[in-house]
Amino acid sequence: MRKVKQDEFDELESDISDLFQLGEQAKDLVGFVNDKIKEILESTTTDNGYTLTELVAAFDEKRTSIHDRVREIYGEQETYYYDRSERWQGSGNGEAYKEWMNNWEYCESLACDAQIELKPIEYETLGEYGLDIGVTDQFELPPTKPDFE
Repeated sequence: MRKVKQDEFDELESDISDLFQLGEQAKDLVGFVNDKIKEILESTTTDNGYTLTELVAAFDEKRTSIHDRVREIYGEQETYYYDRSERWQGSGNGEAYKEWMNNWEYCESLACDAQIELKPIEYETLGEYGLDIGVTDQFELPPTKPDFE
């Protein structure tokens, strides 16, 4: 082939133009759909009147508060532990305290990692979409005091 026939070239050029027009239309429609989704998310509430955005914000605020308080407790435990003698730290009570303190440190990391994750679901069939939510499992606080023997 020395050259592409003009009519074939023109047809390809027209098809390319059509392709990008379809893409622009799809882009505009996605913008419209996203606006509708935003309207739905802003107008749909729980029985208590919370929108999804408000629930996620309240979750994050509560998580931060819990994390900060647990971190403060752990910091006070750490200060107490390291202010004690090495002899006490190596004793049964010191080891029990250290284990208890480590449980609070672990609780701090759980509180820090707690999250609500929203992600879109894309189904195999075009036109079927939705939201999926992942919520961190509930965790429990360690005991209020170490288990001294």
